[in-house]
Formats: sequence, C-alpha cells, structure tokens
Amino acid sequence: MEIQGQAGEEVATGDPARAESLAAIQGQVLEAEPVDDAQGGGVSGGMPIDPATEAREVIRFATTLFFPLYPSLERVYTEARQEQLAMVSAPLMQKYGLSMGTIFERWGAEINFALVALPLAKETAAAVKHDNQQRKEAAAREAKEKEASANANQ
Repeated sequence: MEIQGQAGEEVATGDPARAESLAAIQGQVLEAEPVDDAQGGGVSGGMPIDPATEAREVIRFATTLFFPLYPSLERVYTEARQEQLAMVSAPLMQKYGLSMGTIFERWGAEINFALVALPLAKETAAAVKHDNQQRKEAAAREAKEKEASANANQ
C-alpha cells in the first residue's frame, strides 16, 4: 500500500494496516490548527487549552505513530502509564506553552518527516541485516565447499 507524501509523492509502507494508520496521522499533522497567540495560548477560536487534555492528545498521537512500528511498546505504554505520563507532562506543556497546535506549528515538518522516515529506517535496518546475514551464510558455505574440496584432493 502507498501513502501520499506531503508533496504528493508516494511512500511505500508494505503493511496496509500501518499505511492507513500513518496516513491518518499524517493527515492530522497537515490539518492541525495553529495556536492563536493573541488569545494567550488558546486554540484558534479562543478556547482555553487544558494541559492535561493536550498531554493526552500528544501521547495518543505518539503511541498511534509508534505502536505499528514497535508493537512491543504496547506492553510498556499501557493506558494507565499513558495517563500517568500525561499527568506529569501537563505541567511541563503548560510551563512551555505547548499544545498539539503549537507542537505541529513548530515541528510539523519534522513530524511529517518522521512519519515517512521512521518506517523506512526500520525497513532499511531489517534489509541491511538480512543482506549481511545472507553474505555471512554465503561466505560460510563457500569456506565449507573449499575445505571439502581441499580434503577430497588430499
């Protein structure tokens, strides 16, 4: 399955479920509402930001992104731990004026890059590992064949 990149280019993912998940996240990144600084850090429209809700949204976004890539993280980031992380993150988000909107406004391009690059990096690492293993096995077979040939000639 393919995901449309920001400039319309297609990015192969190999896993249809992951592709749909990443496409949905990428859509959220591209459609994130900017923060209206004139409203004192509220979201456009003058709604005040609840730091705990914003922290939960950031964590939900991150887990939605990383769980398909690293399924073992689901055991680590349980609902209870996500809530605990949100509660301790909320004061920091408030202190530094962060919300989903400001995060995407400030780092949207980087997040979009990560949405495409992280799956590719994982697949690249697996492909390189596979190729290295194939070379190692081929070299071992070749060495055995040479040894067998040398022993047969003696």
